[in-house]
Amino acid sequence: MKLSRRNRWKRIYLTLVSFSLLTPVSLFEGHAKPKQQSRDEKTDRLRVTIAADKTKIRSGETLTLRVEIYNQGTKSVYVATNFDGPDNAFSRLSMSLFHDGSLVDSGGQSSAGDYGRYRPEDTKKPPFANEFSKYWLVLRPGYSYGGQVVLDPATFQTLHNPGKYEIRGTYRSSGFMGSGMNNPLAGYMDELSQLPFQAWVGEVESNKVWVEVIERAR
Repeated sequence: MKLSRRNRWKRIYLTLVSFSLLTPVSLFEGHAKPKQQSRDEKTDRLRVTIAADKTKIRSGETLTLRVEIYNQGTKSVYVATNFDGPDNAFSRLSMSLFHDGSLVDSGGQSSAGDYGRYRPEDTKKPPFANEFSKYWLVLRPGYSYGGQVVLDPATFQTLHNPGKYEIRGTYRSSGFMGSGMNNPLAGYMDELSQLPFQAWVGEVESNKVWVEVIERAR
């Protein structure tokens, strides 16, 4: 059964680690000046870790993963508040299941989002700070942001099949400066260009975890 976009989003539960240190009070910290999005391997380093709440589940059960994004770099960067956005989101954590080293499931029924609600000349759009904090937060060096991703067997069909699976995550981000229809902040390009930090841009692999799916009791 394919999950609707609305029901899929209901299965995402996010929590903040060190919330008081990551809230929008830091949004315009420092001297605001135009920033070009780029990536410096030496200073812009993220580590993404995943952990399963259970190492063994019954066939057809959901699997909850705890996720943490840790800033190992030397600069503050913006990261997305949502781990599991639609497939064409500007930032997303993709989960994949492997069996005997081969990819068997990557949640192929994910939805696609279409934002583009505000134009640059729209005078009725909400304040930039309010909108920005819905999608991005500043992650300072040495701090982490965490939450949960729920893998539903309706999307990850492999969770119906008994076996031992390796799970890997890939966090990808193209930043927030894209002006396409899939950017919810497309109407705020001037404000985005004046932010004191850059969005983290790139791709990073998580660690690997193992989960065993067993037959349901009869």
